[in-house]
Amino acid sequence: MSEDKDKKPDDFIKKLSQGFEELFNNIFSEETVEKISEFTSDGVKNIVEFGDQLIETLKLQDNELVKKSSDGIKDLLKQAGLLKDEEEDDF
Repeated sequence: MSEDKDKKPDDFIKKLSQGFEELFNNIFSEETVEKISEFTSDGVKNIVEFGDQLIETLKLQDNELVKKSSDGIKDLLKQAGLLKDEEEDDF
């Protein structure tokens, strides 16, 4: 009889653990991760586009230091997977 009492808490904990695991798998599914990645990528793309517009507005597109800095940041973002390769904008 005491064995049955000992098993019940273990079964309960196991079922609870499985329930949480299933919940987290449903919340953080592969589709969710992809959507978050797309959202982040779109946000970074918008920030980069804003930076490019700012450089153009301030007429800094011919400044070598600005060009190198901008290209360096874009390269780092691409390496991190936050910015997708697209055709380079002409300054």
